[in-house]
Amino acid sequence: MFRGNVFTALGYLVEAFGLLFKPKLRPYVLIPLAINVVIFAVVGWLFFSWVETGTNWALSFLPDWLAWLTYLIMPAVILIFLLGVFFTFNMVANIVAAPFNGLLAEQVSLRVSPNLPAYEESMTKLVLRTLGREVAKLRYYLPRILLLVVISFIPVVNFVAPALWFGFTAWMVAFQYVDFAADNQGRSIDEVKQFLKARPLTTLTLGALITMVLSVPILNFIVIPLAVIACTLYWQRSQPEPQLHTHGPAAESLTHQG
Repeated sequence: MFRGNVFTALGYLVEAFGLLFKPKLRPYVLIPLAINVVIFAVVGWLFFSWVETGTNWALSFLPDWLAWLTYLIMPAVILIFLLGVFFTFNMVANIVAAPFNGLLAEQVSLRVSPNLPAYEESMTKLVLRTLGREVAKLRYYLPRILLLVVISFIPVVNFVAPALWFGFTAWMVAFQYVDFAADNQGRSIDEVKQFLKARPLTTLTLGALITMVLSVPILNFIVIPLAVIACTLYWQRSQPEPQLHTHGPAAESLTHQG
């Protein structure tokens, strides 16, 4: 039932830190990093403006004798602000930076398995392919997120909601970033899900570790390229044999030869 290894997952993350700014990977890391900083700044500013305006409007209805409620409302407002920035930032950043994350996963895969045939793909095809994959993953995530929201409001049952949220977030994070390497190699989303389910302990540990790094200030800017590297190591090192690319001329020529 608990197939996988906690220490293997930790090892992938530690190794990813070491690879993060290797010269050959640096360009593929710095571009998503710059995108993340810009998106975080824009999302943070928009949420701050919305929360500030909404809070001032709501507090204006409080009579003077209920002014003390401000001290109860503000912590909730700050929590909503942080959660809003967290989820919006990650969703937008993953969609916008998806093509660059795919390129980073490609370079890490080639580093682990140098015999993998590199492929060439126009930027237009790359963007369309990776964005389409992100939409497919959103279709998978959103119904489950809505179910968790419903569970969170059911008395008694909602006692386990925090654990369910954390577990699903860990699974979702691992799925999100393993998929870049898998997509590069022409593997379907169903195949990715089966891969993750076959090693639940490794999958959930790696996803949980990445989620925790995401909550650390400053480090949260580099967590997306870090997660791409760690999850690509997980995918590539767990394959029984080198996986051939199926998106480019190299793969097409191999197919015709076969």
